[in-house]
Amino acid sequence: MEKKITNYDIRELFVSIKVKALMTKPVPTVYETDDLSDVEEIFIDQHASHVCIIDSSHKLTGIISQKYLYKIRSPQKILPGRIMETNKDIIIDGDSFYDRKTLNGYILKDLMDKIPDYLHPDHTLKDAITLMSRLGSSCVPIVDEKCKVKGLLKESHIVKMLAGLFD
Repeated sequence: MEKKITNYDIRELFVSIKVKALMTKPVPTVYETDDLSDVEEIFIDQHASHVCIIDSSHKLTGIISQKYLYKIRSPQKILPGRIMETNKDIIIDGDSFYDRKTLNGYILKDLMDKIPDYLHPDHTLKDAITLMSRLGSSCVPIVDEKCKVKGLLKESHIVKMLAGLFD
């Protein structure tokens, strides 16, 4: 007979799990002064959904999501019969593309979510869920005491962990 999970069990679980056990590492990062095209290439090449932005001392100063980039500047569809792979000014994203010069016309530091809320590796899953719910965010950066990026915790990490409880 299966044990029924009680409200108390769930609370105990969420306060017993540290975010360092679920976070992704290493995290894709760029400097505030980098080009927006560098960020898009990370989204494509590393299949990342978020990129953390750091300053010259490697401290977290912002974050940007692929979803937000799409809102700022949607890619253009590749028309049938058009050959684009050889053009270095084009960044291919599936069946769409970005013009590198257009992306680089934006200033990353102005677009990023500046000084995002973050957690430390020893914060609990309860802390993460509470923060993400309050912010309406799908992820939260994890930093050390010097605000250097150590990981990234996403909703999908939490869902996968919860799904594992049913196995």
